Amino acid sequence: MGTLWIVTANSGFAKIFEVKGHGRQITEIQHIDFPNGRLKSSEVNSDRPGRSFDSVGSGRHAHSPAVSVHVHENKVFARQIADLLQAAHTNPSPSFDELALIAPPHFLGELKLAISNGVKKCIIKEIPKDLPEYLSDKERIDHLCNYLELWNRTSATPN
Repeated sequence: MGTLWIVTANSGFAKIFEVKGHGRQITEIQHIDFPNGRLKSSEVNSDRPGRSFDSVGSGRHAHSPAVSVHVHENKVFARQIADLLQAAHTNPSPSFDELALIAPPHFLGELKLAISNGVKKCIIKEIPKDLPEYLSDKERIDHLCNYLELWNRTSATPN
């Protein structure tokens, strides 16, 4: 069995864990905080929207943004995580052989869109769940082990 990286993320933070060997030997190797993911839309985008005249008639209306602030911030953070994974994967000696992603469904989708095809080939499991930041280390590791069935992982040789 090679090295497994587990990425748990949501719009406000991400944690990367490394699993080497058998069982529950899980080590947190990186924590990435993204405070913009926790802000209200009004705190990120404080400007009033632009206004324009209607194409027909004399009415005026405010322009709405094409993409919401939260969707944009999710894309920015997903790209940051994807860049980190790409750098770790393309090292002369890659940091991981297998990858598991655990994130809420909306963020998991953004993350999968941002990840390169080379890194996607390493993904062995995707779990659409949110592991909140307030979980204790023991609770988080218990969840990871349950989701990924780590106590059942064995070193198997291909036929």
